[in-house]
Amino acid sequence: MVQKMHKPTSIVISGSDVYISGFEQNTVGKQVAKYWKNGTEVLLSDESANEYANSIAVSGNTIFVCGFKLASTNIKYPVEWVNGTEYIGTLGSGVNDLNGANNFCVVAANNQFYLAGTSFNNDATSTADRWSHTLPFAYVAPTFIASDAQAYAVAVSGTDVYTAGTFRASAPPNYYWAAYYWKNNVPYPLTDGSKNAAAIGISFSGSDLYVCGYEIKAIGSIYDIACYWKNGARVNLGDGNINTIARGIAAKGKDVYVSGNNGYFKNAVWQNHGYLWKNGVVIDSTSESGAMLGVAVGQ
Repeated sequence: MVQKMHKPTSIVISGSDVYISGFEQNTVGKQVAKYWKNGTEVLLSDESANEYANSIAVSGNTIFVCGFKLASTNIKYPVEWVNGTEYIGTLGSGVNDLNGANNFCVVAANNQFYLAGTSFNNDATSTADRWSHTLPFAYVAPTFIASDAQAYAVAVSGTDVYTAGTFRASAPPNYYWAAYYWKNNVPYPLTDGSKNAAAIGISFSGSDLYVCGYEIKAIGSIYDIACYWKNGARVNLGDGNINTIARGIAAKGKDVYVSGNNGYFKNAVWQNHGYLWKNGVVIDSTSESGAMLGVAVGQ
């Protein structure tokens, strides 16, 4: 008997309704994609394959969820669900996606749904991609952003599309990754690439751009330092004494909320606990192992 386990991955508020995407391991060990509306579970996939819901967005009466399906060959196929109807992407339609692709994030804006993700090629390289969909839904090939990069999150301001991720900034044998965001495919580095870093979450509050992620404490260290950038200015959330990663960010007025996790060794066992920061101070954490992957602020 396999113990059931669930993992929420993102959260969005639409009016008075709260939507959470995620997946759950069923009793036979398969991962089942689903979302919850105000706590009520809605199944997106059956038990025939492992499927994962990474992100959710809502516009009017349309509920859009993105994620991936893991084939028996361990290749990831990009998946979108529109009001529960599943659409599985065909590999080879994008840039360098012959070895899989993953939709990480979706947001609703301008009567469209914008997605960010990563395609994987057979030579172990990756490309950062983004998509935009109008309704009725039809699968479209991704828009290429950059080679040797991965895209994790997307935000829209007006007609401009911002994508957060990581870019391989150094040559072999080091392969250090820098935290980046792209505005309409124009790159903006947040770290210098001298050590590994990534931008994982991105959002707007008015005209202010917030990006969150991490940078490793030092080359050879096992600890990352969670941080965020407001209009490019960095604010550290961790001190490097334990591992911390920032994964989601939202702001309202003068308050900045960041979700993520810590990590450390206890009795020779690696521990992770979810964190929620408000204005740089941890205001909530999980007692069980896990991470807080997303955060949303109501109006």
